[in-house]
Amino acid sequence: MMLKWLGQIRSKAFETAILTGYAAIVASAIAHHEPWADEAQAWQLARNLSLHDLFVTYLHYDVHPILWYVLLRILNLMGISYSGMHWICGAIGVAGTALFLFCSPFPKYLRALLPFTYFLLFQYAVVARGYVLIPLLFYLVALQWEKSIFSTAVLLGLLANVELHAAAISGGFATVYLIEQLRDGAAKVPARRNRLIIFALILAFFYAFALATAWPAHDQQIWGITAHSRSVFIIAVQSLLLGLCDPLVIAFAFWVLFVFYLDERRKLIYLLPPLFFACFATNYFTFWHAGLIVPLIVTIMWISWPASKGKRLPYEHACSVAFAVVCCVQIAWSFNALNFDRHYAYSGDLAAAAFLKPYAESNTVIAVTYIGQPDDRSFSAVGILPYFNDHLYANWTVSYWWSSKGNRAEKDFETLLPSHPKIVVVETRDNSWDPIDLADPKIQSLVRSGYRFTNQFCGTMPYRLGLGMRICHLVFQYPNELQTASH
Repeated sequence: MMLKWLGQIRSKAFETAILTGYAAIVASAIAHHEPWADEAQAWQLARNLSLHDLFVTYLHYDVHPILWYVLLRILNLMGISYSGMHWICGAIGVAGTALFLFCSPFPKYLRALLPFTYFLLFQYAVVARGYVLIPLLFYLVALQWEKSIFSTAVLLGLLANVELHAAAISGGFATVYLIEQLRDGAAKVPARRNRLIIFALILAFFYAFALATAWPAHDQQIWGITAHSRSVFIIAVQSLLLGLCDPLVIAFAFWVLFVFYLDERRKLIYLLPPLFFACFATNYFTFWHAGLIVPLIVTIMWISWPASKGKRLPYEHACSVAFAVVCCVQIAWSFNALNFDRHYAYSGDLAAAAFLKPYAESNTVIAVTYIGQPDDRSFSAVGILPYFNDHLYANWTVSYWWSSKGNRAEKDFETLLPSHPKIVVVETRDNSWDPIDLADPKIQSLVRSGYRFTNQFCGTMPYRLGLGMRICHLVFQYPNELQTASH
């Protein structure tokens, strides 16, 4: 028995070594990571609101399904801290990677490379958002695809309740599953037909629940990156390429090989999930949404991979090699992100919170406003709030960002300013490392009112091999609250 057990360990030594390396890198990265506003917003909502309030009211403003918030609510009730939540997310990332390493059918070189790609290593494991659940659910779908119709339905339903882009992908997989079952004659066999009806009913329930939760409120404030300035077709193509590889010509070449690979396997129907995703992305997508393409491709290849170890077909081999090239590019992205996050600030939230803490403890009046694009508003200030137990901003009525047209934060700031709150935090975001524009009219108005610019706390997000969005908290103090400035 002992020899058999040792033999099993040796047979999985490769996978165990890769998983150990992955877990060690994720743990090291979490230890140096400064969370940002998007991570904080979900935490604050789950921390301050009941599941009933989240479902009935507030998620209609954030336009997200509820599954991630259920998990965060449970962590809050268990007494898990904001920093502890990140370790839970890292563990979920490790669990998904373990499933991939020990259960997927791919050659060793792909299993060695894929875990260290940017989205699977960093964006969906270190950055604590609902996306950490998606690779794990994808891989479970692949495992259950041909084993259990009911497990597949539940997993696709859960996927739809994580994030709306994942819901679009889930709908694509559900369509593929139904078509394959009907092609296989399920409608002609009463028992199979009944199971298929139950499959559809389970999915209908989960999809209806996701839509009921995330349907935008009538006064929801639309802000952020929108697609309206570009054609729908361009946005759809970008959603399939941007998160895959750079230069985009390599990503395009991979998709060509991927189409030929599916055609070779007579599985072109599996293009529906990425097409559903691309169509949904024409409404709204960011770089981290585009990254869903990576675990999606893994899942499609996993499901369509040949069951037997017979002779490999030409495009199967070519597609695998091309995917390895994509992985190598993304590993370079991972190195850039991990190196930057280790030596520089991913977010200025933690440093800003440490600066403001003594003022908050002495009940100093702190207000918040913003400069820059109107649709940015002062949302980024939510990133500071998880480090405080009590309400912080005098002109915010709640301890999270309320994405409503009725949000009076800015109007209340204008009303509060004549009374000279002791500290004003000014939010700004851009894609530049240039010095902050202190000539902005709002900043000049603060200066004329007697405020002095004393501190700035900035963070920058790595993007591919460079740097992307920079978010800064600028601190202005009224004269009797001035302390030694550190610019």
